[in-house]
Amino acid sequence: MNNDQQPDGGVIWNVRALVGDLADELPPESSAGRPQESPVGRPQSSRPVGGPAAFNATGPERTAPPQPPVRGEWVTSGQAVPQSSGISMGKAVAAAGVTLLVMVVALVIAVGSIDDDTSTGTSYPDSPAGGPQYFPPEDARLPTPLIPTPAPAESTFDDSEDLALAQLHQFRQQDLPTVSLDGRYVAQLASKTVGIVDPNQIAANGSNTFYAQDIVAEHLDLRNRFDGATRVILLLSTDYGRQQLYGGEPLWITFALPPGSSKEAVARWCANQFPQLTGTDLDNQCVPRRLNPVGSS
Repeated sequence: MNNDQQPDGGVIWNVRALVGDLADELPPESSAGRPQESPVGRPQSSRPVGGPAAFNATGPERTAPPQPPVRGEWVTSGQAVPQSSGISMGKAVAAAGVTLLVMVVALVIAVGSIDDDTSTGTSYPDSPAGGPQYFPPEDARLPTPLIPTPAPAESTFDDSEDLALAQLHQFRQQDLPTVSLDGRYVAQLASKTVGIVDPNQIAANGSNTFYAQDIVAEHLDLRNRFDGATRVILLLSTDYGRQQLYGGEPLWITFALPPGSSKEAVARWCANQFPQLTGTDLDNQCVPRRLNPVGSS
């Protein structure tokens, strides 16, 4: 059966189907009650046909609004045809795609800027508009190397050595004017120069090497050893006799001035003061020496 024929055999022309949107320019058909086909794709007014009497919103029995027919079916002049949204499915999909693309691009730019800011771990203030751009040197981002400082012990040791050496000179200046260089015998108790190594003695530092501090410690021990009964003095080896040197340096010599001026009297005094020592050991600790004038043997 042709789409332009009615079921009762009458033949009509569906003008809207033939001319499409140009049917709006045609006058309405005169036959009342002739079925009309809802044109495909044309927006229709959703306003009910038939005026206010067709739907009584205030009456006790509310008449339901006419249901829109299925697209493509025949409609009568008394039915309302729903309007389409006015946006085709293709345009909606295209608009959604463009929106999604814009969001993805914005996300990529944002992630890229975050990576740039956090790649070096250092942020720098923006330069003022039109001003010079500041780029820090590469070595500015490197940690500052530590500068080694001298060990405090070395500095303390040097200071202590200077003080000890000054104390030795002070003892000599006090004692030298009180001694008569007339050839008398005295007891030599110690003979040291700074840095000397004596394998037979242990210095105050625990080794066999004597520094100025160790020489002061040894001299003070001997100076206070005899309870004031025997006087103890400090001289340099260049203050008397042949002016002996050791390694090109004068020796700091500690002398005891016992009673009597003979060699035998001084030897007996040494034996009495160090009874635990004999022979070479005693000579290394206490031995008679003569204080001759400078330059004489």
